[in-house]
Parts: sequence; structure tokens; C-alpha cells
Amino acid sequence: MNWKKMMLMLLTLVLCSGALSLVSAHEGHTAAPHEPDKDTKCAYCMMKVYLKEEEMGKFTAQMLTADGKTLFFDDAGCMLNYKRTLAAEPQMMWVRDYNTLAWVEYGKANVVSANIKTPMQYGFAYFQTAADADSFVKNNNKLEAMKTDWTFVDKVAQKRSEMKMSGDMNHGQMNHGPAAAHGIIVMINGQKQSFQQAPMNMHGKVTVSAKELVQKLGATATWNAKGDSVTVKLGSKSATLSLEQHGQIGLRTLCEAVGAHVRWDGKTKTIIINSK
Repeated sequence: MNWKKMMLMLLTLVLCSGALSLVSAHEGHTAAPHEPDKDTKCAYCMMKVYLKEEEMGKFTAQMLTADGKTLFFDDAGCMLNYKRTLAAEPQMMWVRDYNTLAWVEYGKANVVSANIKTPMQYGFAYFQTAADADSFVKNNNKLEAMKTDWTFVDKVAQKRSEMKMSGDMNHGQMNHGPAAAHGIIVMINGQKQSFQQAPMNMHGKVTVSAKELVQKLGATATWNAKGDSVTVKLGSKSATLSLEQHGQIGLRTLCEAVGAHVRWDGKTKTIIINSK
């Protein structure tokens, strides 16, 4: 073997070794989450991002963009809406574990929908383990807690974004979410009803707890695994309906879907329902 061939072989070995080292170093590198500071603003809505030690800090989310920038969000819904605006997929995204406040990779976190206060009123909590999520649901029945998934979170976030773009959701609504439907009376078959979870005015539509309304109508319900829809049966009629946030549903939507008659008395602000 002449010296030229030997040199060529040595050069090839050196180049291959260098390439393998670079690949190994790249594969061994794990992006690490950071912490916001007191002046950090949400990259999507420009609202305050809460620190770990603050009450709302458990809902803070963060993203490492394709070009290496770390961005923070006051709520995971804002992060998903921001992601929709990007040309390239982020390297990583994280949310906080509701219990431990540790960062959990987006997609690996277990999602629970509940009637809890969050910065943008999305009403989602995230857990590192399925056991912790199950425990929260089991122990928080009054919060209408139910397990769901990231597809549903993204669906809610996208709907918020579309409403904002169309002008249906003003700045105040974005901050405070759906408003309580104060003063509204609900009558079912001649009986005045009270709800543990007060009726809400969700963008001009009165919504109530789906579970409570099903019980008060004497209907039965089957909840889908994702927690974003329910099949309700009353007598011979049944319907599968989509849920709003926090397990709420349009009162008229559900009632009329199963054959109940709904009437509004504007003078007394009473919703009159007859299911018999």
C-alpha cells in the first residue's frame, strides 16, 4: 500500500470520527427549561407571567424556539396559539406540574379540565403522572374535574384565538373569561333550580354544568374519554354534544337536543324548561 492510500485512509478515519463525535454530542444534549423573572411578559398576549412562587405560577408555560429563543407564557393555551404562528416547530415546550411545580414536557403532561382559576381562564391543570391526575379528578368532583388531552386544550385555544381575531372576544373577556349570568332563574318542570356551579354567560349563551343539568332533567349521560363531549339520553331521545370549558354546556342546546321545550321570560329573567 503506497503512502497516498494510507494518507487517504487516515483522513477518512479522522473525518468519520469527528462526525460521530458531533452526532453523539448533539444527541446527548438535552434542552433545559428556565425560570421567568418578575418583568417577564407572555409572548402571545403580553400579560404578566407569574413566578413559580406565586399562586398563578403553576400555570406558567415556556417554549424553546427552533432558533434557540426561550419564551414564556402565562397559560399553556397562549403557548399553543403562539406555536400556530411559527414557521418552524419549537425545539421543546414545557408546562408546570400542578402539584410539584416542576417543569414537564408538553405532550407528556397529563391534562385535567376543571373549574379552577387560571390566568386566562382556560381551566386546565397539568400533572407529570397519570396517578396524580386521577387523584385530582377523584378528589375534586365539585370542580367538575375530568381528564382530557392536549387535542382538547389546543381546540379551546384555537377557538379563543379565532374569536379574538373576529372581534367577538374583547380584552376584558380575555382577562376574565366567561361572566356569571347574574339574576337568571332556571325553572324545570315548574320547580326552581339551584346549581352548585352558577350559570355562566359565555359570549351571549347561557351555559351550566353539564353534569348538574343532566341530573336535574332526569337524563342519563355517557362522557367520552377525552372529556370534550357527552352523550345524553332522555326518554327515547339521545344526542352527543360538545362541552364548553370547565364541563359547561349550552343550557338550551342540551335541553332541545333531548326534546325538552325551552322558553325565556325576559321580564323575570327566567329560563323555563319543560321536559315532560
